[in-house]
Parts: sequence; structure tokens; C-alpha cells
Amino acid sequence: MGLTLGCWLCYSIGQFLHAFAQLNAIKTAHKASWKGTLQAVWWRLATRIFIATMVLLILEQHPDALYSLLKSIGFEPSGTSLYMSAPIAGIYGYAFDNILTYIPFLKGQVPIVDGDDVPPAQPEPAKP
Repeated sequence: MGLTLGCWLCYSIGQFLHAFAQLNAIKTAHKASWKGTLQAVWWRLATRIFIATMVLLILEQHPDALYSLLKSIGFEPSGTSLYMSAPIAGIYGYAFDNILTYIPFLKGQVPIVDGDDVPPAQPEPAKP
């Protein structure tokens, strides 16, 4: 079976937009440069994207697993089986990074992208 190109495209766009929003928030909060922010958090961000992608592949192969996943984070769906379409993949790509912290077996395992080690931006030298 497998995900369609449209699903992958929507998922990738959702992941990119969420990652950009996270990086921008960290950059702004720490008054840092883009380069410094990306250098400080790239591996944690990449880890979270990788884990979200692996869960997406599991859900695509086993659509009924979504019922168990929703139940594990506190929702009580009524026999829901949600098949992966392009809009669902896009929403998943954007939102799943936030949902990772609610999955019991991943809660303490996934690195947090908080920007605590982002160096402040260096002021530009004064021009003569």
C-alpha cells in the first residue's frame, strides 16, 4: 500500500512549518541568530521529526492503531479508524510534534527543543 506522494508532500510541509515556527520562537526568545539557533537545536529537532515520521508509518500500515493511540493519550474514541489522506497527513505533520509529549512510553524519551543552549546573537560591528 504506502502513502501517496500527496500525503508525503502535505506531511513534509506540515513538519517544515512547525519546525520553522519552533525555530523562530526560540530565536526570538533568546535574541539569537538563525545560524546559532539552528546549530544549537538541530539534532533535537531532527530526532523529533524522525520519531513523528516513524509513528506516521506505523499508523499508515495499521490504521486501527490510531484508536489505541488516542486512547493512550486520554481520548475515548468510539471505534474510530482514520485512514491517512493528504489533509490528515498535513495536520499530522504540523501537530504531531506537540502530541509526542502525551504518549506515555515516549514522554521522557524524546528530547525537548527549548533553546536553552542557544548563544545570543553577536552585535554587528559599528561601521566607520
